[in-house]
Amino acid sequence: MHKIIDIAAGAFLIVITLSFLTVEKLFVNETASYFTLLFAGVTGICWLSLQFFRRSSDRKFSITTIDLAFALFLLWIVANSFMVKKGAIDPFLWHKWGAVAGFYLLVRLITRKEFLLYSLVFSGIIQTIIATGQKRGLLFSHHTMFDVTGSFGNPGQLGGYLAVCLTVSLCLFMANFREKRIKTSVLLLVGSVLQVFGLYLSDSRAGWVGLFVGLGCGMFLLFPSIFKKYKIVIITATVLFFAVGIMLLYSYRPKSADARLLIWRVSCDMIADSPLWGHGAGAFNDKYMLYQAAFFEKNPESRFAIVADNVGYPFNELLNTAISLGFIGVVLLLFLLWAVFWGRFLIPLRSIRNDIASCRGWGSRKQRRSRCFLLPLILWKRPSSRTKRSGVRELHHKNNFTIGNEVRNPLNCTFQSGLSSWLAFAMFSYPAEVFPLLLLSIVCLGGIESEVKYSFRLPHWFYGIIILFLTVVLLQVWRHTVELKRLSSAFINLHKDASPNMNEVENSYSRMKSNPAFNNYYMTWMENQPVEQYTDRVKDESPSCEGYYMMGNYYLKTGDIEQAEQAFYTASNMVPTRIRPKYALWKLYVEKGDTAAAIKMAQTILNCPLKIESVYTLKVKKEVRMMLEAEQ
Repeated sequence: MHKIIDIAAGAFLIVITLSFLTVEKLFVNETASYFTLLFAGVTGICWLSLQFFRRSSDRKFSITTIDLAFALFLLWIVANSFMVKKGAIDPFLWHKWGAVAGFYLLVRLITRKEFLLYSLVFSGIIQTIIATGQKRGLLFSHHTMFDVTGSFGNPGQLGGYLAVCLTVSLCLFMANFREKRIKTSVLLLVGSVLQVFGLYLSDSRAGWVGLFVGLGCGMFLLFPSIFKKYKIVIITATVLFFAVGIMLLYSYRPKSADARLLIWRVSCDMIADSPLWGHGAGAFNDKYMLYQAAFFEKNPESRFAIVADNVGYPFNELLNTAISLGFIGVVLLLFLLWAVFWGRFLIPLRSIRNDIASCRGWGSRKQRRSRCFLLPLILWKRPSSRTKRSGVRELHHKNNFTIGNEVRNPLNCTFQSGLSSWLAFAMFSYPAEVFPLLLLSIVCLGGIESEVKYSFRLPHWFYGIIILFLTVVLLQVWRHTVELKRLSSAFINLHKDASPNMNEVENSYSRMKSNPAFNNYYMTWMENQPVEQYTDRVKDESPSCEGYYMMGNYYLKTGDIEQAEQAFYTASNMVPTRIRPKYALWKLYVEKGDTAAAIKMAQTILNCPLKIESVYTLKVKKEVRMMLEAEQ
């Protein structure tokens, strides 16, 4: 049964990324989380059923330091959503983190965790093949502006995925090469070269940063003697490498880098307003554009105006955590990272021998068992004469190796390196918002074996209660999956048909309006409708330049001139290079007879920096210029 679960989990990791190839599914992240929850739940029910009907089973469960840290972080997300978040909560949030928790437990259940690592290598090769086909024009891309996206929505996501898979592949290569497994090493090297080509095709700067950080972490963990010997040289070279690399990456795409700097600058204002508790889980999408409008209202001449745009992600997961979960969330996240990278993974051999000896030495049976939890995880060196005389036999584990007076598990090193690659990528992107990328971090997190804090056994009847609970949850999840599929089809027809059937969308509106994807699709449809058909639902849209422009038109239709003026003004500050809200505000001033305000806005329009000049902007400027000439 364990072997089946191990293989199934590895295969699922490959399939879940390929699910993004289905272009007709609009809610790709939501669908992926539903299927992950279903897979984890069904697998858990099968395993629990086996334990339930095998009455002789005496399974002992262990809770590690990482388990405790991760559980605390998830609990704070749930508590923060109820305590801090104002307004409706995105229903997908519960399914997303439920799927994360379920898959984490599944990974912890897996006995052959190397299956997961080799699945990541194989998945990275598949993504490279897809990217190559897109570059050659054999496969379609998922973005109108980029030729290569893999099975993801844009090349940045592909770069992050390949960075983690490539880091895992190279770490496995180094571990196998150390053990002189030539055939496996050659295959892994070939796979790594292919993934390097895929990463090159993605043209992702954050992906390359993630690769170098992950590879450096892997070399440090697998070959620490080299770092100890040349410590000063390596530190100096690393600092120079990153300093030069940052300058080169900035000069490669300065506008893109400036856009991220703007987002981080405005995000700091959000953190300053609620530093302790944060704004609530998922609050970035609900509030960021309002803070950006306030920033440009105070700094109208800012050099960042030309790179400003509608933003849905902070492009930095640490900032996102601080914004959503506050200082408490950041502390819990840092505690989790401490457990991952600085927990008890390097186990002194002397301590091992003491634990072995104590297994048949003194203390109660329960105490002796608790001291022997490390036996299947570590390398047993040749026993000392004292250990031989005590009658205790030390075993050899082929996957582990010794460094001086310490023992290291190469699987732990590989998972840690993959996670460090993911974290480095997360400092410049948003992998937690793309479910397959988020799942990568969970695989690396759950695959690490750390110090056991508590061990316990569940009563036999409790298995039945868990099975019943999971069955009810899975039935509910399946119902939501079917509903989401119908909703996706309804949105597709919504944009295709002249007179679409709105029943499915309307029935789901009250429950789904806080979901960013649903909100975006619905408001995009409403934006294409005549102004006369706008309803008060425009107030439910997530803040954006186009959304507040729609809101201003709605208020004009209802005769609320003051609210319309405020909406147009906010929209014009959100993205200073958008001329449409400025033009609407200028017309409003002209109709009100406010000549001074109209002249000031006309000058703003004429001096407005534009990313792209179009026929529309030329007509607007001509009309505004004629008004100024008439006034003079």
